[in-house]
Amino acid sequence: MVHTTDRDLYIDFAKGLACLVMAIGHTCYYTTWFPHSASSYVVIWKISEFAMPIFLFASGMNVVSQVKRMSTDKSIRPTLAFLGSVAWLFLLGFVYCINRRSLGMMDLFQCVAMGTALTYIVVRRQWPTWSLVLLGVGIFALSASFCYDPVPYSDELIKGIHLKPAGANVSGFVAKFQRDVIIGDIKKAAVLALPLWRRILYVHFAFAPWAGLFLFGVATKRLQGSRWMYGLWALGVALFLGGLYVPFYPPREDLGFYLRGKPDYVSRLLLEGLLLMVPLRRWYVGGVGKLRMAVELIGKESFVFFVVHWLIIWLSAVVFLAFRNYSYWAVWAVQVPLNLFLAYQLTKWVAAHRDRTIAHPRYPLKWFSVMIVGGALALFFEARDRMFLFQIFSIAASVSMAMLWPVGRNAIRGWVYRPRKIAA
Repeated sequence: MVHTTDRDLYIDFAKGLACLVMAIGHTCYYTTWFPHSASSYVVIWKISEFAMPIFLFASGMNVVSQVKRMSTDKSIRPTLAFLGSVAWLFLLGFVYCINRRSLGMMDLFQCVAMGTALTYIVVRRQWPTWSLVLLGVGIFALSASFCYDPVPYSDELIKGIHLKPAGANVSGFVAKFQRDVIIGDIKKAAVLALPLWRRILYVHFAFAPWAGLFLFGVATKRLQGSRWMYGLWALGVALFLGGLYVPFYPPREDLGFYLRGKPDYVSRLLLEGLLLMVPLRRWYVGGVGKLRMAVELIGKESFVFFVVHWLIIWLSAVVFLAFRNYSYWAVWAVQVPLNLFLAYQLTKWVAAHRDRTIAHPRYPLKWFSVMIVGGALALFFEARDRMFLFQIFSIAASVSMAMLWPVGRNAIRGWVYRPRKIAA
């Protein structure tokens, strides 16, 4: 079994909507001739940033539903099975890091794993809602306290970056793109020079501040429909207003992108999640209509969508370079809906292929082999600046990771719930 049949379709819809918003932002961001210093970038960032609070709030709510389904079993087995699956997700996430060139720090799947684990523990232990809110605020404060830490730049670090200047015949936007990549590599190397515990705690998609959004998702699910929800909204507004005292710096470069815990940014995401999730729940009336059912499928298959949408983004960025002399708004009018449609179709096809073949005895070995070989070749070609081949093999490894996720999860569950031998 890949998915449980007892699902909250509203949560699937919310996660699917977040995936689509994320894909819109990624499509626009990776338009390589688009000047990220332009005011239009703030607009794009504002659109795409809604994805994080929606997805993480919905993920926290989903944990509540999962714990409820386990409520009849008071033994340790549900906890072992759940946290074991989370650990499997955490480890698989490093394959995704290869594609995103973020090895050495936490990325999206580690973020989901850590946030889900914390949320499960406190929900399973039946912590009161006020304590979850207090813990979430504490996590936000922790990330805020670290977000302006000095990053260890040094001449030795910069010398370690492979600088490949643009040739004389390279066009202006390609030269700028190459320069941005070099600067980005320098800043990433600086972040990787931070101690490991810092990279796990607050760098990029680390524990803080993201785990706090999971907890506020739990609080929202518990309080929606009650008068206490107004108090939660008031807290969100108060934190947001407090964040306004911090200068508004949207993450326009890799350093800001890696250190995401700025109070103005986090408080804005929190308020967006609080204001969106309850109206979205009231508006949602079930999977009626093809569009709504498509969004639900993306949410249910969000793991697959996260992986395969990068293939579409990459190919689209290459193809649409031919239109770089046109207005990027005109290009996006075609590129964005096309990317969303193709990413949805590819997600549906990959998920259907997985469901048809997962019972085959050779399925685990085949995809594990592709993951290992693809990941190794991706690292090999990245070290030699063969980025086209790097993309091909890293995407193959990431797709394999998505295909293996239910195999490992089901194996862990099977081991935990195996029949016990009764002594004679």
